[in-house]
Amino acid sequence: ATTAAQAPQSPPALPDVLVPQPGGMTAEQADMQSEVTPLVAGRVMQVLVERGARVREGDPLVRLREVDFRTTAAQAQATLGQARARIGGDVGRFDPDATAEVRAAAANRDLAEDALRRAQQLHTSGALSDADFQRATLQATAAREQYRSAVNGVRGAYYGYQQAQAVAQQAARALDDSTIRAPFSGEVAERKISVGEYVTPQRAVVTLVRTDPLRMEIQVPQ
Repeated sequence: ATTAAQAPQSPPALPDVLVPQPGGMTAEQADMQSEVTPLVAGRVMQVLVERGARVREGDPLVRLREVDFRTTAAQAQATLGQARARIGGDVGRFDPDATAEVRAAAANRDLAEDALRRAQQLHTSGALSDADFQRATLQATAAREQYRSAVNGVRGAYYGYQQAQAVAQQAARALDDSTIRAPFSGEVAERKISVGEYVTPQRAVVTLVRTDPLRMEIQVPQ
């Protein structure tokens, strides 16, 4: 059996430094301080900084376990590809009538309506029976319904594509957010987690302070 590593006890953050000045004391304070938290929950795989480390804005501080995020992103991309294939054509300028399914339904509708017009002429002249005319009417009606159904189906597929696209974008962001980065340039005042721990967006992983420039507070004796 293995024993989970205990998080090292970090010393408390350094207090403001008091510097003697003529006429009083000057306190040097960090210009900004942030309790850096992750945007996504996950298990810590790497801690890339220690107390006192200097970092630039955007530098990686902690990496969470990526495999779950990569799997989710890959699945989302696969679903997005299927939804795009269902639509076909240019998804940026979506037109239901431009899809193969709707074009085929429109062609069948046009043929059925042409047949109905010819049947109506023949029926009027007495060359076509009532039963045959009724059959042509029903076929034209069914073709129109099939066309409308095809249009609605493709529109539904497009809405599904939009949803799949949103899910894929969210999964890609979560994968990128599995690396916790410095929100600004500064110094790590405290490291708060260790490898193997599970962190959430409510838990800080490091305390980051910006010490350039320093803010000066002068205490003047009364």
